[in-house]
Amino acid sequence: MREALDQWVRSGGTLIAIGGSAGALSAPENGLGSVRRLEDVLGELDGYAQAVQREIAAREVEVDPDAVYARGLPQSLQFPWDGAAGLPDKDELERRDAWQRIFAPIGVELAGRVDTRHWLTAGTGEQVPVLVAGGTVLMAPEGVEAPVRFGVTSPKAGNEEEEKAEAPATAGWVSLPAGMETHLRMSGLLWPDFAPRIAHAPYVTREGHGNGQIILFADSPSFRASTMGTMRLFTNALVYGPGCGANAPIVP
Repeated sequence: MREALDQWVRSGGTLIAIGGSAGALSAPENGLGSVRRLEDVLGELDGYAQAVQREIAAREVEVDPDAVYARGLPQSLQFPWDGAAGLPDKDELERRDAWQRIFAPIGVELAGRVDTRHWLTAGTGEQVPVLVAGGTVLMAPEGVEAPVRFGVTSPKAGNEEEEKAEAPATAGWVSLPAGMETHLRMSGLLWPDFAPRIAHAPYVTREGHGNGQIILFADSPSFRASTMGTMRLFTNALVYGPGCGANAPIVP
């Protein structure tokens, strides 16, 4: 079955999986694609965190014309992950993750930050409410698109110089740049123990697989049609997916 599905996607098919099915396709063994569940990559979190830090930095780029057109070399460079707090060892991360999974939500509205340049998010705004009713947390490595992630990041209100002097804020497995904060819960019950586990994880991922593509939703985008923004994401995946993200053969 796995081989037949793999061949179908590689031949130009668009595979869309939701919730537990997305988790099954993300399993290290017998899964498809590069996306993994959080609990399966606890010893490799630095690479996933860097992917998030790069995305956040790309949203906050400030170009210095003098530096761009300078004749000499820069005296110093800053990277998105500079000053990031170190993570505990794998054994401790596994203990923490097992505890946090106990507090998985059964119905909470979270804020999703949107990459408005992606075709999957056409028709949505910069933020979208996301209904979460499960504990599937996906992880997208470099090279996998994450058009929507849990949590909206923004600069803290206050003195700009004080913000720059702050240490990077740790939000679960991701350290944010100094002076940044994350807004996650919109409505419903979200246990503090679980919030850092899901913050900055992708709600939806998209990656190419041969001539086709794999689109994974961490939770149901169409549950009782309760959130129109995620319904739009799902509709885009169904309608635009075969043309925008895959190279399906034309059958006469």
